[in-house]
Amino acid sequence: LSGHADGIAWMTPLLLPVVHRRSPARQLVNVVMQLSATAKCQADPNVRVAKEADVPMLNRWRRQYKEERGILFDADLDAWVQTQRIFVYEHEKQIVAAAKFDLELPGLIEIGGVYTFPEFRKQGFGAKIVSDLAGRVRGLGKTPTLQVDEQNLPALRLYEGAGWQPMGKLARVWLTG
Repeated sequence: LSGHADGIAWMTPLLLPVVHRRSPARQLVNVVMQLSATAKCQADPNVRVAKEADVPMLNRWRRQYKEERGILFDADLDAWVQTQRIFVYEHEKQIVAAAKFDLELPGLIEIGGVYTFPEFRKQGFGAKIVSDLAGRVRGLGKTPTLQVDEQNLPALRLYEGAGWQPMGKLARVWLTG
């Protein structure tokens, strides 16, 4: 279930008990953001398209993302690798961060799943991979967008400081089982 946060907020308390009978669920409210046209984004030579050999690290990314954010995203990493929608940031020959292209519409591409492995945090790798991907999106003539959990204040501050502007809020109910 997804929708404008104000528009579906009244439904969520009614739906969660029904959903919980079949599978655990979690409500999440995301701030939807887009990169302002004047904000700079920079290509980074350390960002590359993920390849088949990266799948073990991508599985770690997926697992740790679920542990920390409570969201388990699509498991077909092989297909994502083949469609070149997953990107990694390499530092000293190690994958330190990952992100992906999610929703693609005629005028925009959403950057999602942004994750820096815990042992490499607070070094700017997350900001760098997002900046690179935003540049790739612009290179396709589209607007870069992303969503961030409204409770994830460090990420919100990071994005706002880089020129991302809130467009609204989106409420989602995720099946977590």
